[in-house]
Order: sequence, then C-alpha cells, then structure tokens
Amino acid sequence: MAVLSCSPLSLRRVAALALGAAVVAFAPVARADDMKPTPPPEPGMAEPGMDGPAMGEEPGMGEEPGMGEEPGMGEEPGMGEEPGMADPAPAPAAGPEAPKRGGLANPFFDPKAPVTLKDAELEVGRLKDLLKKSKSDNQDILASLEALAKAYVNLVPNDEAGKATFEADSARFWKLAENHFLDAFEVKRVTPNTSANIRDDVNIKAAQILGWCRPEITVKIITILETKIFKAKDYDPPTTLYDEAFKAIALLNTKDGFAYCLDWVKYSTNKGDAERTKAAFEALVLFTEVKGTVRHELVKKTVTSFIGTESAAERGRTKEEQTQKVVWDKVKGAVIKALQVYCKEPKAKDGALMAKVRDFQDWFRDHDGPRDPAWVDPKIVGEGK
Repeated sequence: MAVLSCSPLSLRRVAALALGAAVVAFAPVARADDMKPTPPPEPGMAEPGMDGPAMGEEPGMGEEPGMGEEPGMGEEPGMGEEPGMADPAPAPAAGPEAPKRGGLANPFFDPKAPVTLKDAELEVGRLKDLLKKSKSDNQDILASLEALAKAYVNLVPNDEAGKATFEADSARFWKLAENHFLDAFEVKRVTPNTSANIRDDVNIKAAQILGWCRPEITVKIITILETKIFKAKDYDPPTTLYDEAFKAIALLNTKDGFAYCLDWVKYSTNKGDAERTKAAFEALVLFTEVKGTVRHELVKKTVTSFIGTESAAERGRTKEEQTQKVVWDKVKGAVIKALQVYCKEPKAKDGALMAKVRDFQDWFRDHDGPRDPAWVDPKIVGEGK
C-alpha cells in the first residue's frame, strides 16, 4: 500500500473528511499564487495533492483568430475583495494528478495508463500543429485534446535517469500544455455569412480539461471569458461553453475564482447574462473550503438580488414582470440549489427542502447574526496541536 506524504494541514483535511465533513467545507479558499509545486506520481506512488509552480506566458500562435498572446493579467473585471475572503491562510488545493475535485472524479486520471514525458511532448506538438491550421478537422483536434489531457494528468519520467530532473521537466510541460488548452478554449473559426463558430466543440472540450489543470490558470480563464468569449460579435457562444467554463473555475477552487462567480450573483436582462448567472450559480456549489462568513455574504447577496425577481415572475402581469419571469425561469433552479447548499439545507414548514427565495429570506432574518450556528465553521480535527 502506498504511503501518503502529507503536510499537517493536509492530514487535518483528510481527518475531517473521514469524519463526514460536508461537501462544502468551511475553511479559507486557496489562492492559486500561494501554491507550491509538486510533480505528479510515478506508477504505484502516492499522489502529492499539490499543484505546480506559477505559470509564465507562452508566445501566441497567430494563425487562428483569437490565438494570439494572452491578454494582460492585470486587474480583472469584478475581481475585488469580498467580505471574509481576505487575510486567512490558504488551504492547499489538489494538483493536476488529483483523482477528484469538488466531489467529481477526474475523467483523465488513470494510474494504470502512465504517459512518459517524451510521449507527452509529442502530444503537445500534435495539438499545436492542429490549432495552427484553419482547415484542421474538429474531431482530430478533440482527439488530440483528449490525449494531451491524459498525458498531463498521468505524466511520468522517461526512465530512471529522468527522475533527477522530473520536477522541473513536469513543470515546464504542464505550463506548455496549459497554454495550448487555453488556446483551444478561445480558438474560433466563423463560417462566412453565418454567426456560427465551428470550433465550439473544441472550446467546450478545452474548458472541460482546464478544470483539471493547476489552479493558477484561473485568472487566465476569466480573462479569456471577459475579453474574448463574452465580447464576441461575429458569433454566438453556446451556453454549454458558459457552463463548462464556470465549472472549470470552480474545480480549480481559488479565491479569485470564487470572487468572480460571486460577481455574477445578479439580476440582469443583458444578452447572455442570465445564462452566465445560471452557470455561475451551478459552479458555486462545487467550491470547497468556503468560510462561513463568505457563505453568509453569498446568501445575503442572492436573496437581495432575486427576492423581487421571484415575486414579479410569479405575478407576471406587466411587461416588466414577464421580462423578469423569463430571466427567473433560466436561473431559478441553480439559484435555489446554491441557497440550499450554502444555508446547509434548511427545511420548510412541511419538512421539505426550501425551494423559494422568500422562504430563504425569512430563514435568513432568523440567522443573520455572524455567530449564528448556521455560519460557524466546524473545527478541524487536530487543529492547533
């Protein structure tokens, strides 16, 4: 049996999970830039459970529209600090070799199918060449993305000699692969006289892969969403791309990612905003280690944003109320689910889970105090010892 090598904090987290901790835990959300590098396991070795070193920029690819250099990584839209999200020390996040994140299994993780660094680098070259060519077949690109994702997760040294430099080699490979995944996430080829991007499937597949990369790419995903995908004028991005992109942000589980999703907790009639808000709420339930003070803030903001919308949608008499109903019908399921999770699933008078914003508003009035048990973080076994 492999022996896990864990930090004291990792041991505490494992112990907490063993005692039946909830899916949404209540410790600080980790910052990607605080993570330390750890290479993936060799066959039969324990998973380190930590992500790699900070990323740099790779040269843009140029041949495909939207394939140039990454946008500047300065202050992002909506990336301000939220109450309760600052100061505390970050908890470690799972690295690219992790078999699970957010309670979901990594679809690319297979310890029985290791990929050597040499073969992985060949996969990088294949994907790079395919993305450069505007005439590349989508199925070829999708197959290459799948192969590179498996190489990324199941990477091992070429041989015994390669173990000595594997930490640096794997970090270099991860960085290169991530940049090509990001290129695939934003690549577009719009058919003349249409508003269709024939690379939609490629964008979606890349988003599904990015959720299993290292957490420090979170801000790059957000940048592409804000500067490329959401601002596309020559084609209409599919809503599935929104769903998978926000899901990827949640699986990466960083402070910046959570703050970004929280910024989409709003009522808006702008084109595409309802679909993005729905995707953000669906992603919010996948974040882990969210502090009680932050859960409190999210519930308060959600109730405030949608209590009037729900009431107007139920009336539906005026044109404005009918407009609100259109938005509410799109986001309702995701909003209610998030409220249930972040309030620890309170029950209505009939004993069923609450399913109305107004019920959560009444519940919140009775549990608004910062020391209310609803917002108290459970103690981690062994903490402080």
